[in-house]
Amino acid sequence: MKDILIQLIVILLRYSSVNERPHEVWSRSLQKQDTLLYQENNESMQLNLAQTRDNKYITITSVSRLCSEVRLLPLSMDMSCSPALVKEAGTNNYYYIDSAHDRLYILTNYLQENSNFQLMTASYGCSSRWEPFYIPDSNFILQDIELFNSFIVMYGNTRDPTLPVIIINNIKNETFHKIVLKDFTYVQKASNNYLSEAIKLTASSVISPPKHITISHEGDISFKNKTNFKLHLKHLKAKAKDGVMIPITLFYDSKRIELNGSNPMLMIAYGCHGVSLYTGYDETLLPLIRRGWILAYCHIRGGGELGRQWYFDAVKEKKLNSFNDLIYCANHLHRTGYSSPQLTALYGRSSGSLSVAGVCNIDPEITKAVILEMPLVNLMDNLLNGNHYINAMDSEEFGDPNMEGVVESICPFHNLRKQNYPSFLITASTIDPLVMYSSVERYVKRLKDCIEQYRATSVSDCHTEGMKRGTVIFHKETDSSHYWADSSAIQKQALLKLNFLINAVQRG
Repeated sequence: MKDILIQLIVILLRYSSVNERPHEVWSRSLQKQDTLLYQENNESMQLNLAQTRDNKYITITSVSRLCSEVRLLPLSMDMSCSPALVKEAGTNNYYYIDSAHDRLYILTNYLQENSNFQLMTASYGCSSRWEPFYIPDSNFILQDIELFNSFIVMYGNTRDPTLPVIIINNIKNETFHKIVLKDFTYVQKASNNYLSEAIKLTASSVISPPKHITISHEGDISFKNKTNFKLHLKHLKAKAKDGVMIPITLFYDSKRIELNGSNPMLMIAYGCHGVSLYTGYDETLLPLIRRGWILAYCHIRGGGELGRQWYFDAVKEKKLNSFNDLIYCANHLHRTGYSSPQLTALYGRSSGSLSVAGVCNIDPEITKAVILEMPLVNLMDNLLNGNHYINAMDSEEFGDPNMEGVVESICPFHNLRKQNYPSFLITASTIDPLVMYSSVERYVKRLKDCIEQYRATSVSDCHTEGMKRGTVIFHKETDSSHYWADSSAIQKQALLKLNFLINAVQRG
């Protein structure tokens, strides 16, 4: 239960006892009984509760995979009054609201269905009448905003290549300052005071530990510690099946790499929920780079790297775009000599496993090994039998499991068949609230059956060292969950993955 304290009044966000969906907002005071302010009845929507930067409103945001709507509760009024709806949710339209400078600021794609975010503004008295404040150019993808007393910060990334960008708008002189962090791939906001004259953040990449950065409201930038890049960061693009260019971010030790197809490579993909692939610092992957591996982060459609349209281009009947994007990324990297199929491994976690496992059904010999963590590989079973509100949201993105067609066509479990599958390391948790352990178990059993059927009708491998192709290791977690693991569990999981990759790829 999340609380916001307003004098002697507390605003409560309550969760459903049935499926843990945050669905009600209540007010509580010492003088009155609890009052229900708002209830979200749409099962595919959850509620988020926040306080605006200038402390004038509480925002109650109803959000699903495809749309959102916001209600405002002024802090200066009777906290038992009903919150006011700003604008009703539209088809494939998102908006989020914050306030400062006696105005509302709206981050939205409402001007055009499926379009990317723009920044709009409105007066307090006319919250539904929006005016453009900042319209990004075609090479800037606006992702988030942060409001300060004297300036506005806009966070996003360039389209080609996908580099982190920060734009500072000085309210007093109406100037804009653009900062491109070309040596980094991930930026994380710090806890910045609203009255501050500068922002603090950390910037990192998979191979570079976080660097503390301060940017003034005039756009001046300073580093707390010196940046020293010894490893190589490179941006590529692969041409997909339909001609769309898919961004790829590579990390490797340039002194150990030759473009002759002899390098082991781990391809990492997500491509779901409009969420960008995480490319922040990950020290558990550095041992691979020291052993001459290339890390290839494939920003396939379905993610958020190139905005809302990038996400909508892999929803429901378009989901196969994610699968095909990953295949064409692999083909491009193999063709240009970064690696070869017998030295390639794929990694997918949670919903990202949908594309990775799907690729293995379409073209199993594109890779030698696969790691799936907390994987959504039995999509149909999870949507029909899962008891979490996320399942209702997933149906909005992937399709109705009760109707024939889309969901079954993209479900990895339903498309397993007798063929030459790579080796798998699959990890599932018995306490995972999002991905049912039993659904992963059924996937593993059918996968093993398909591999055995193939082996029974094909010439056997003659490996003398390393792991035999088609080996399936199923790791059961009982302490860590979908979102949480202690440091000991993280270390054990990292060693498990490292040993699997070396045995399956480098010694295979």
